[in-house]
Amino acid sequence: MRTSGAPIPAFPQREPDTRLIRRLIWGYFWLWFAEGAIRKWLLPQYSGYLLLVRDPLVVWIYFLAFFRLRFRPLWPWLVTGVFFVVMGLEGAFSPVRNPLVALYGLRTNLLHVPMIFIIGQVLTYEDVSKAARYALGLTFPLVAIAVAQFYSPLGSFINAGAGMDSGQLEGALGHVRPPSVFSFNGGYVAFLNLTLVFALEDLMVQQGRRLLFAASAFAVLMVGFAVSVSRAAVLGGAITLAVFMLTSARNRGFGRFLAILYCIPAALASLSFLGVVHDGMFAFAERWTGSTSDLHTTVYESIVLRIWHTFTDFFQLLGRTPPAGYGVGLGTNAGAYLTTGDLDFLLAENEFERIILEVGPIVGLAYILFRFAIAGAIGAVVVRAFRRRNPRPWCLFSVSAVTVLIGQWGVATIQGATVLLAGLTLASAHPNFYRGIPFSPPGRPRWIGSRNEPEEVVAP
Repeated sequence: MRTSGAPIPAFPQREPDTRLIRRLIWGYFWLWFAEGAIRKWLLPQYSGYLLLVRDPLVVWIYFLAFFRLRFRPLWPWLVTGVFFVVMGLEGAFSPVRNPLVALYGLRTNLLHVPMIFIIGQVLTYEDVSKAARYALGLTFPLVAIAVAQFYSPLGSFINAGAGMDSGQLEGALGHVRPPSVFSFNGGYVAFLNLTLVFALEDLMVQQGRRLLFAASAFAVLMVGFAVSVSRAAVLGGAITLAVFMLTSARNRGFGRFLAILYCIPAALASLSFLGVVHDGMFAFAERWTGSTSDLHTTVYESIVLRIWHTFTDFFQLLGRTPPAGYGVGLGTNAGAYLTTGDLDFLLAENEFERIILEVGPIVGLAYILFRFAIAGAIGAVVVRAFRRRNPRPWCLFSVSAVTVLIGQWGVATIQGATVLLAGLTLASAHPNFYRGIPFSPPGRPRWIGSRNEPEEVVAP
């Protein structure tokens, strides 16, 4: 709630000199979807080169932004530049003196970081709404592909991996963890959780045909979650539902949210008669029980232990890792392929462990704190938007915060998901202006904040 009668300043996102940057950002958005399909099915022999397909757009955007934007905030650019110098020097003197591995490591850890803040600065609330419509529309074909992959053999063409001799991850009961059009399952999981936010928001505020469209997309998403065979997808969806419940708990929209929440088990039960949800839930249950039996734990303990180990296991490496690490980029799949010829995790699969082993304990800890600082900066913007009764950033932050902190940036599709999710979170937090004219998005969510109508926002 505004505490002052002063008008909220308009952001200059719609000035003509940002149009090209905006188009390039949309190119980045669409390449996130297309990259995996091209690498897996169209040009697998060039998969290694196409791994970098979004990088020229990023460099072009940075070049334009240098002349046309005021960097807000400035500190991510400065810190990224410092890390470029420090990690580059470490890579030059690392045990594995492969310049390509070092360059790819710098690209993985640092190149795309400022893109988060450029997306947040250039795109507007309206652009995020457009991305929501695109995501909901893509739900139908992407989930259909995932269902086909779920029922196809591991070595089939539709389950090809990003490369000539690579494949997908096995799930349970002979089913794969489907990636849909993405190169690996992690991109599909990020898409499911992002689209779930948009579907729930539309279910809360839309009417008529748009409500029917959102309900259809939501039902298809339930199928997508069922066949994902992914614990990360289910846990992410549960977090998103919890965030929606908390944000609507004190408002008149809470009854509608409870109706949606009660409909989820009924929808799953109804869809289970189709067979695909039934099979997907059984495969997921088998994978979950298999992992808990291996650790001799309950489901609850398995969740808690997994989160705990993700954030704490790297401390055991601090005293056993060389001061400069084993080489930046060596822990990524591409770095492993350039070094040994195999696509594998040479150092560690856990993101924090990979960072410590690559660049050493001192620089590694500083870089991990940098990731936390990015998440904290986004969170601060989200809180301010929440006080202005804008719930969308808060809900998107429930998805983007996880990928910013512990997402495996060495996997290109997860790195792209992180940049887009975090950038859209920041963009959705802007005051609602369109070319300086007061802009109130259609169906503005009234299921959050005061029971009174929002104050009118006027341009200066």
